[in-house]
Amino acid sequence: MSLTNCMNEYRSLELDAHVSLDDVILKAIQESYELIDAISEEDHPNIQKEAADLLINLLSVTAHLWDLSILDTANIIPGKKENISNMMAVWSRDVNTRRKRYSRDIFSEDVYKKNLTSLVSLLLTLSGKSDIASVVSDSIGKFRSRIAAYLPDIHLDDYITAYPDFPKPGILFRDIAPLLADPEALRYAGFELAKKSRDADIIVGLDARGFIFGTLVAQILEKPFVMIRKKGKLPWETIGTDYSLEYGDNSIEIQKDAIKAGERVVIIDDLLATGGTFLAAAALVEKVGGTVEKLVALISLDEEGLISHPSREAISAYRCESILHYS
Repeated sequence: MSLTNCMNEYRSLELDAHVSLDDVILKAIQESYELIDAISEEDHPNIQKEAADLLINLLSVTAHLWDLSILDTANIIPGKKENISNMMAVWSRDVNTRRKRYSRDIFSEDVYKKNLTSLVSLLLTLSGKSDIASVVSDSIGKFRSRIAAYLPDIHLDDYITAYPDFPKPGILFRDIAPLLADPEALRYAGFELAKKSRDADIIVGLDARGFIFGTLVAQILEKPFVMIRKKGKLPWETIGTDYSLEYGDNSIEIQKDAIKAGERVVIIDDLLATGGTFLAAAALVEKVGGTVEKLVALISLDEEGLISHPSREAISAYRCESILHYS
């Protein structure tokens, strides 16, 4: 398996474990301190462990922000010796500059490439490995066995409150307000939705609560976010469609240039009920040239009267996934 494919698998595991890019960067810095301590104590088993852990996280950050082709593999020669503290300081500065954070320096890809290559050379030597692929392969196996340990003890249905007879008698309303009020639960929900959206080029959110969860997912996946809004809310040239809801009719629009032809789109909303809004949104995405990869909802209401609705049956033509199900 190529290094790029290995890192794609590793990054997929990061998403499963709810590990963000910020988490990886902080972990890399922490591991550099631990590696320096291990070197000062001449703790050789720990030196190998920390060097391998630091290497995999440096590769992960690089794969997040650039492409692994930036790594000068021809000059990765085990045996090079450098000052880890200085090299990590340069690496941290370059990463923050690239992300437009905490720095007004001008990013130089050549400087980053040279420093990263030197770091990888040194870490390979310290890890006792002869090639990067073996480090990544070992890390994948170790990470896969520990995913459950990374996840917080959060059950999303604990943050959904049910209110009977709202907005009219006979309706059991599922309220997401407690979820939105808890930062950790909201973060958890964002990652669970992102796991179902990982193949998207574009994240589309539906007006209005789909904006909350869609932007969370887009940020986690580092993908563009596009709004589908109620009629008259978007400027410039739009394409719209009318559709029926459980309680009446509605119209939604998307900007004509929001999605390029062939881009894979995941459409996100908080709730799947009759499926009318999702169905209309999918039609709009296709009108502007996008490919609907999946429809994703936080909550799916699976009562008989809803799942037999014509719109709900129609969206079965698409892949539809939800985090929570109520019947």
